[in-house]
Amino acid sequence: MDSQIRDIVAAGIRAPSGDNCQPWRFRIRGNSIDLFNVPQRDTSLYNYRQRASLVAHGACLENMVIAASALGYAAKVELFPTPGDDRHVASVALTPSAPAQEPLYGSIAERTINRGAYGGGPLSATAAESLEQAAKRIDGARLTLLTGRDQMAVVADVVALSDRLVFENEQLHGFLFDHIRWSAAQAEQTLDGLDLRTLELAPADRLLFPLLRSFPLVRILGGIGVTRIIAANARKLMLSASAAGMITILDSSAPSWVAAGRQLERVWLEATRQGLCFHLMTGITLLVQRCRDGADEELSEGNRSLVHKADELLRGVGASAAPVALLFRLGNGGEPSARSLRRDLDTYLGE
Repeated sequence: MDSQIRDIVAAGIRAPSGDNCQPWRFRIRGNSIDLFNVPQRDTSLYNYRQRASLVAHGACLENMVIAASALGYAAKVELFPTPGDDRHVASVALTPSAPAQEPLYGSIAERTINRGAYGGGPLSATAAESLEQAAKRIDGARLTLLTGRDQMAVVADVVALSDRLVFENEQLHGFLFDHIRWSAAQAEQTLDGLDLRTLELAPADRLLFPLLRSFPLVRILGGIGVTRIIAANARKLMLSASAAGMITILDSSAPSWVAAGRQLERVWLEATRQGLCFHLMTGITLLVQRCRDGADEELSEGNRSLVHKADELLRGVGASAAPVALLFRLGNGGEPSARSLRRDLDTYLGE
């Protein structure tokens, strides 16, 4: 196997995925890379119709396209090339060419999430323009940057509802805590999931957080307002940012969700290149679309009420009938406490 093709796939697996589930498998055949979805790696309520995983695959594809260009290949992506097999997400045909100057290539290894508080301040016009230009490279998705404080406040309310849902729905809560890695040693052993350090919890919160593993206790604490306090913290985090980002797609088809992932990764890489912190805060958008599709049977009446409220708020900042695929925040801040790890490349290769 060509070492450069391995490097291209290695760039792919640096993509973000929901709770760092890494839902991919690859098959390399000469100068062709097949990308497959592994549904059992992400069984969350967010992943209805594999949409969360399709976003991750889109980000993976964008990394591979960028890496291929930098390493001397032209990459042609064909989505869902095998009729009747929706697990075969894409085939990437590589044709040798002159290596190109890819300004985002170096950002692939540097890109990370930063869930801490940011320093506020406006997003520069130069940075905004660079992010918008990066987004325009991807068809089928549209980036909207929200910088007005009123708009930011609305999005902050949306992400607050998102955090409430995590602690008020037993399945969402269970999935999150199943994927927490409670020590650096555990994170290095599993090479997946959420290293506790990446949550950027305050010292007092870090001591209390393990108590929240018990959903019956969380339910009791919710009765005295604890879930609202958690939501208020999410709201503050959004308001500490310089901008919120919203990616909308043309429709809810599988290729559109892949396009959202490709645009997300390109924007995230450009933000990294600009020295900006980035935090994807998007579970709520997946639940909104799930409820729009009428697949809300696993949500309680109270859960559905929160999701519908989030939907109304999103419409208030310009999201119409087109699905809002993703929400994020970005701004100026320090280095994160830790970075999410990835499994070894060879674990993803095979028939």
